[in-house]
Amino acid sequence: MRYAWSRLGDRSQAEEILQETFLTAWSKIGSSRIVDQSLLPWILAICGNHVRNQARRNAKSLTVPLTDQDAPSRATVGFSAIEDALEQLSPLDRQICELCLGEGLTYQEAADQIQATPASIRNRLHRARAILRAALTND
Repeated sequence: MRYAWSRLGDRSQAEEILQETFLTAWSKIGSSRIVDQSLLPWILAICGNHVRNQARRNAKSLTVPLTDQDAPSRATVGFSAIEDALEQLSPLDRQICELCLGEGLTYQEAADQIQATPASIRNRLHRARAILRAALTND
């Protein structure tokens, strides 16, 4: 518990990690080989893996609150700048952005609508996001 808490800094997440650690250890105890009659290194390795996974999940959902100083600079990216950035995209990429980003369709649903594969939708959307990001940050 202390190991997970020290790495994550959140007691409730550390408690979840503790449960996941012992559940994993219990399910793998039969197929594991214990060296030097000590379970501690093995359990800490399992816990470390769960902590890293949780840290990745935390990083994906990380939000940064805007301060009053940040608000004017962010507000300068208006609709005209977004429209100009969208104009840099091909018509197909623009349609994919509208379907996936605007309407919230999955890659499969967008692929079904424009007769493409989900992988091509994912790749084109990734490139379109990079183009939009570059266009909106350079202005």
